[in-house]
Amino acid sequence: MYPNSKEDKWKRKYEEWGSDWEIKREEMLQELVEIIQRANLICIGAVVDARCYRELLQDPGYTLHWNDSNVFAFHHIIMSGISRVETVNMRSPIT
Repeated sequence: MYPNSKEDKWKRKYEEWGSDWEIKREEMLQELVEIIQRANLICIGAVVDARCYRELLQDPGYTLHWNDSNVFAFHHIIMSGISRVETVNMRSPIT
């Protein structure tokens, strides 16, 4: 949503799109919504508290296997999703 807040590929895309950034961003997000709706999927997401995550990294007694918050968030999403799907139906396919 705010690519100018850090230096990455989205910031370069933001600069490339210039004044069209918000329009194109919204169109891209709307297209993603439509793809998800047509796919007949249940979507599960998670938010990672960045400050808390950084504190975990500094705690020598805490073992975190990956030093990337994206991997941490992805792992949390997958595990939470599996748990929630199994709550509803143990035989549901998870892909």
